[in-house]
Amino acid sequence: MKKAIIFLFFVLQFIASNGQTVNITCSGGADCFSVTPCATPNTYLADINDGTRTTANGYSRDISWIATGARSSASASGDKLSFSVTWDNQPNSPADFVTIAVFYAKGTDTLTKFAQKAVTVKYIAPITQMSINGVVASQMQANSLACGTQTITIGVPTPTTNPSSGITYTWFLPSGWSFAPGSPTNSNTISVNPSAGTSDNILVQARRNDVPCLQESYLISVTRPLAGTPTLTGVPTASICSGSYFYLIGNATNATSYNWSTTGALSNTFADNNFAEILTTSGSSGTVTFTVDNACQSPKSITRTIYVGTPVITNATVDWQPLAYPNYINNPGFLTITVNNAEGSSTNWTLLNGSGNIYYAGQNQVSVYAYPFMRVEGVTSNQCGTGEARTFYVQDISNGYYRMASPNPATSIISSEILAMDALKKVTLVSAARPGIVRMYNANGSLNADTHRNNNILSFDTGNLPRGLYYLNFFFEGNRNYTEQIELN
Repeated sequence: MKKAIIFLFFVLQFIASNGQTVNITCSGGADCFSVTPCATPNTYLADINDGTRTTANGYSRDISWIATGARSSASASGDKLSFSVTWDNQPNSPADFVTIAVFYAKGTDTLTKFAQKAVTVKYIAPITQMSINGVVASQMQANSLACGTQTITIGVPTPTTNPSSGITYTWFLPSGWSFAPGSPTNSNTISVNPSAGTSDNILVQARRNDVPCLQESYLISVTRPLAGTPTLTGVPTASICSGSYFYLIGNATNATSYNWSTTGALSNTFADNNFAEILTTSGSSGTVTFTVDNACQSPKSITRTIYVGTPVITNATVDWQPLAYPNYINNPGFLTITVNNAEGSSTNWTLLNGSGNIYYAGQNQVSVYAYPFMRVEGVTSNQCGTGEARTFYVQDISNGYYRMASPNPATSIISSEILAMDALKKVTLVSAARPGIVRMYNANGSLNADTHRNNNILSFDTGNLPRGLYYLNFFFEGNRNYTEQIELN
């Protein structure tokens, strides 16, 4: 019996010395089986007892680690006794494990030992939506909030946590917004007072109380729209005759208040929000201003000029140059009258004296051919009647004999520049009302008492002549004779 006990003792000793064990432990005494899905990896260690299957006894050993379930990355280092895993923030699963397998081999003698540990990952679910005053907000475009001083309620659903944990909420509001008095600031539902004219973001962050680094966020953009740029319909294109009424309609997005104002020849006789009745009074023009606003208090305006009555001339040119006496042209020349409102207006052109041709009469620009000079009048008109007029003095620059007399109309003296003095035979001034020469210059140098010459300038005293219409006649050699109409006033 004693021998049997001794034999059994040696057998147990042999079995104990020959057994292999594998276990998984945590690095540094940390709890790596209830983990935080943050950036810091969790490190697992292999606790292995090879027993008799050692390299000294001719055995090889290979280690294989596996992390299953919610993980983002895993790696074994060195001799594979250390295994690092970084876990994702994903819902927990019964399949979350860390497993180690140790393989021994010596010839046909093989053995595999396993160890496995379940892992619980601390999880917080994403925030799925945000509501403003009970209406789900859009993440695709800005959420429009009407202006005013009202308090609004903003909330998000409570995210799921596993294992269950308290949640702390942090809100980031647009500039100028504030929490309403008595509203919590770290809850999933808050009350705020928004400011006017905001275009910004609302952001909420929810984090587990036991895992400061683990949080989920949700962001939306909001706008407190200002009144849009206004438009006007019904604006007259042509002039409105004095004493007439016209009607305007204004429009603008997000507008809640409207104001009409007038200046000049316009009077606002009736206004009802975005509708106005306007009366034209005395004057050539006026303005209408339509201003809109809302509770955001950033008014916007539109102003239109309305022309009233007959045309007013704002500019007159010859070949786009200012009027002169005369304007020299190289046939043809272009006479242009610009009025305060060209829409619906026209110009009647008349050759007062001289000779030449006018083309495109009735328009505000005509072409003329002077032979060699012309005095042309342009009279404007529209549906309200006859407007202002301008007189053009035009001479063909290719005429190298003389320049038109000035001033015209004249009072006391009238002068003309003679360019071809050697070819001049005489100049006479004749009354249109009474026959006979009243002033004359002869080429032989004879002058009457009222005729003067200074180099190539001829002047005639006209102060004591009856007022009225006269003709200034130029006679040059080669039968080149010219007549210019002169007015004395």
